[in-house]
Parts: sequence; C-alpha cells; structure tokens
Amino acid sequence: MTKHFETQDIALNKLVLHPRNVRARSEHDDLSELASNIKAHGLLQPLVVAVLDVGSFGVLAGGRRLAALTLLAKDKSAKGFSSKMNVPCRIVPEGADISSLSFSENETQLPMTALDRYEAFAAMASGDGLAPAEIANRFGITERAVKEALRLGNIHPDIRGAHRRGQITLDVLRAFDHHPDPKVQLEVFTSLDLGGYVGAHQVRSALSDRGIRQSDDLAQFVLTRYKEEGGEIIPDLIEEDSILSDQELINRLHVEELENAAEAKRAVLGFAWSEMALNPDWDAFSKYGRVYPTDVDPDTLSDDAQNRLREIEAELDRLEALEEQEDGLEEEDIEVVDTLEAERRSLTEAYAPEDLERAGVIAVWRHSRLDFMVGMVRPEDRTDQGAAPASAPEQKQTGPKISEKLKTDLAHIRSRAVGLSLAQNPDIARAFAEYTLVVKTLSFGGYADCADTEISASIASRDPEDATGSLLEIMNGFDALYAELGLEDLDLSRAGGFERFCALEDAQRGAVVAYAVLRRSLHPPNSRPPVRWWKNWCCRIFGMFGRPMRIFCAV
Repeated sequence: MTKHFETQDIALNKLVLHPRNVRARSEHDDLSELASNIKAHGLLQPLVVAVLDVGSFGVLAGGRRLAALTLLAKDKSAKGFSSKMNVPCRIVPEGADISSLSFSENETQLPMTALDRYEAFAAMASGDGLAPAEIANRFGITERAVKEALRLGNIHPDIRGAHRRGQITLDVLRAFDHHPDPKVQLEVFTSLDLGGYVGAHQVRSALSDRGIRQSDDLAQFVLTRYKEEGGEIIPDLIEEDSILSDQELINRLHVEELENAAEAKRAVLGFAWSEMALNPDWDAFSKYGRVYPTDVDPDTLSDDAQNRLREIEAELDRLEALEEQEDGLEEEDIEVVDTLEAERRSLTEAYAPEDLERAGVIAVWRHSRLDFMVGMVRPEDRTDQGAAPASAPEQKQTGPKISEKLKTDLAHIRSRAVGLSLAQNPDIARAFAEYTLVVKTLSFGGYADCADTEISASIASRDPEDATGSLLEIMNGFDALYAELGLEDLDLSRAGGFERFCALEDAQRGAVVAYAVLRRSLHPPNSRPPVRWWKNWCCRIFGMFGRPMRIFCAV
C-alpha cells in the first residue's frame, strides 16, 4: 500500500534523534565534511521524522544531517543557521513500521565509487570552473583528497574500463596513478595476466622501474642538479608525485653529489682525502682505522672564542632548565641544542695534525639518506697496534693457502677445545673469569670497556654520600695495597697478560679482583653522570643514528 508523507518545515530546536533510529551512533561521527557541504549547498534531502510528543519530532532518517545542522547553528561564522531555523522534513504517517522505515532509508543508499567521485569532481572543475581548493572547502575535505580523486581521470581509459567491468580491484586501479604517464600505465597493464591474481604491489613494482617520484629521498637529493641539466620530469596533479624519468642521469648525479658532499666535508674538517661509497662494503671498512678529536686546552683559545664558548654554555644551561619543565623542549629548541653542541665541540675539540694528514671522510648513502664516516684511516696508513705500517715490506705467504671456510672451521674447533680445557680445569676457568673481569673493568691507563660486565656492589646507608665516602676510603686502602704489593705498573691488557695474572700470589690476585669490583661499583654501567657530560658522550657515540638519536640526546 502506498504511504503518503506530509512535507512540513519544522524548527531545528524541535527536532531530536528518534530512539528507534537505526543509526544511533551518527551523532558521534566526524561531521566536518557533511557540515561543510550543507553550509555550501544547503540541506539537499529532507529529514524523515515521526511525531513524539506535542511540539517534538524524532528523526528516523537523517541523524547525521540533524547533527551537522546543530553544529552549524552553534557556529557564529555560519550565516543563516540557528536553532530556530526551519528544516524541511517528511512526517511518517501514523501506523507505519518505524524501524523498517529507518533501516530502509539507510540501507538502500548506495555510496559513490571512486570513479563516481572522480567524475563528480571533474565536472565541478570543468563545468563550474572550481579549483581543487574550492571543491575541498565545499565538502570539508583536504585539497590533496580532491587531487587524488581527480588523478584517477589521468589513468588510461582502458584501465578504468577494466575496473568498471570488475577485472581489477580499486586498489589495483589506484596503483596505476603512481606514474602520471598513461602510455606507461597501459604498457604495464597489457603485461598483466588478468586471468590470474593481480595485486597492487605488482603494478607499483613494475612502475617503479620507470622513474622515481619527486618526493623520494633520492630524487630530493639530486633534484636541483637534475633540473639544471634538463632532466625530464613527468608532471602530476600533485607536484611531489611527479616522476623523474631519466634513470641514467639520476644515477650519475647520485655519484657526483656524494663525491661533492664528501669533499665539502673534508675541506671543512681539514682531512687529507675524501671518497664516496654508493653501496658500502662494510667488510672492507672494518679493516679501516679511525681517529677522533681530542680536547683543546681552553687557555689556548682566543678571547673571542672564549667569549663565544661562555655564551654557548649559558644558552645550553637555559635550554637545559627549560627541558626540565613539564612541557619540555619544542622541536625547534632541540635543533638549537644540536647546533650549539656542534659549535661548542668545534671550539673545544680538534684533530691532531698527524691524524689530519692520514685520515679522511667517506660519504655513504644508507637508509635513503646522506651520511658521513669521519676520521677514517685506510688500512695501509694505520699505525695502531696490530696494523702493519705503510712502509713495511709485504710478507709472502709460506705453506699451503688456507681458505676462509677452513679458517672459520679451525676457529670453531679451537674455541671448542678451549672450552673443553676450561671445563676440565676449574682453577684455570676461575682464573680466566677473574682475569676477564679485571681487564674489562680496569683501563690500565687506557680505555676501559666494561659494557658487558654486569657486576655491581652497593652499601646500605641512609646517606648516599656517606656510602660513596666509604667506598672511596676502601679504594684508597686498595691503592695502598697495590703499592705495597708492587702492582702500580701492572698492565694485564697486553699480550701475555693472562700469564702474568696467573703468576700473581693469591693475595695479589684477590686484591686486583677486589679493586676491579670496587671500581665497578663506583662507576656502574647504568649510573647517570652529570647531564652535560652524559649528553655530550651519548651524542658523540650515537650521532651516526641521525635525528631520532639526537632527540634522545636532548632528553
């Protein structure tokens, strides 16, 4: 039976969501797009309502439209919208199945497809002369969303037709817009087997061989030179998605820009040489040495440098105090800290002249960005322990040549033999464990590598300073014992160190181990030194990991 709906304008403040509206959550949805549309075009479709009480109407269909109208009524910038405005409504006759009506109105609505959306926006652009920004403003969406919809119109008609016939999915269709040239798209499309499975990743992979997007890290790295040399750029509606198509030119510029960056870095630091590594050979680099800057005596700095250093320290102290506040540092403040720390290091640190004469800079491309390996020393120029001097004559190999695989197998056999020997000789095993602890904990005048030594000690005390004082007293006692036992010049880190350790008397060996444990407890691996010292060393050690680690260093 045909039901007749009375049409009537009803004040907005008399409309509420009907308890039996099947879209009970619509008022909690994001209404920005719908509100922008209604603000630009008005309410294009009446609300379906039913009488609740005298002077009150419940909305069965159009809950989101009601919520958007209510939102606009509260917006003072939306002219013509208020709580008393009249809203066109269709009133459900008495006796109608309310829940069925609400379900039917919502369920039978067919959403627009991606191509429908493109054609609608294209008609607005060509027929109404609207720019993407104007279309976006009318419908409360981003300008990029409009451009992405319009970009589907740049896909070859044959490919769009295949999507309408159900031969390819929407994801596959959209994958073709990764290249703005319809001819290239069609070449890839004709190579697909439409009788089998076709995935979007297949399309993107095939298109990736036809150039790189302008937003790609490599494209950004060579873009200026690429434009200067007239490299072809296939334009896209979204500029950053335009394609740099001359792969040969990109590859050449990539190498040249790495070489230029390495030489510029070398000139600033004063090293002897520079080179680049497009595909770094890390095994080869492991044979290189490395030099580091050392602290400069502040008294040797000029008056201007000392004044600048004081200014830097004052500003870092101010930022450090700001960092300790609840909100912490802003992104731009972190960048300032990085810049100031770098300038401070340039004033207080310098490479030794002999290191500058043999070291260099290597520019590498890793993780899609430019990085530098600074202070590298080529194997033939290394003069540290274990590396042959450059002038040393080449030693000819005697005996049969041993393959790398055989060397590895022999190393495994030797390790198992040492392990078996230690297991059968507990006294030697204990001595070796103590020796390892001592060598890794005590520096013996050099660098103490105790990162993987997890021994710590603590003293119960109500006052931490008292505990530290007690430990220092004990350490002074061990220093005296060292002197008494004649161990001041003991260095176990060099060749034959284990033999010298085993040759010590029990009292001497116990003193060395106790001293190592005590030093470990005073300087445990997880203790946090003063902020500035800790920050400087963290940034120096972890600087290779880029911006995320620099942000960590600012904490």
